Amino acid sequence: MRESSSSRKNGGLRLIVDGRIGNCILAPPPKVPLPSSGTFAELRVDSADPFFLSALDVENAFHNYEIPEWLSELYGLNAVTADEMGIASLDGFPLSPQDKIYPCMKSLPMGCSWAVEWCQDSHMELLLASDALA
Repeated sequence: MRESSSSRKNGGLRLIVDGRIGNCILAPPPKVPLPSSGTFAELRVDSADPFFLSALDVENAFHNYEIPEWLSELYGLNAVTADEMGIASLDGFPLSPQDKIYPCMKSLPMGCSWAVEWCQDSHMELLLASDALA
């Protein structure tokens, strides 16, 4: 897997994961209907009813979701040495400084073809379980 980073507005780095290899193993995700600015422009409400509108960008949205080990293994990163990671053992097994370690994503990577679907589904579940739509 290839990964790189880009600068964030806050000065931090955004991890960019090329998930094409892992995505080849998964079934294609369904198309996720997300609203656009045009969607909001088409809204019609009765002028007597109060109307509120807001937008929210969830910081690191996909990385808020932990993924199961089987999925994590599909999104492994480039190898690093134990020395580069500053570790001498892993899961109780001793490591030499030159031993290679293959980190895997523990959170939902942005490069996963299902990321938008799963993130949107979980937010809809939360919304439907709340009284927000009552």
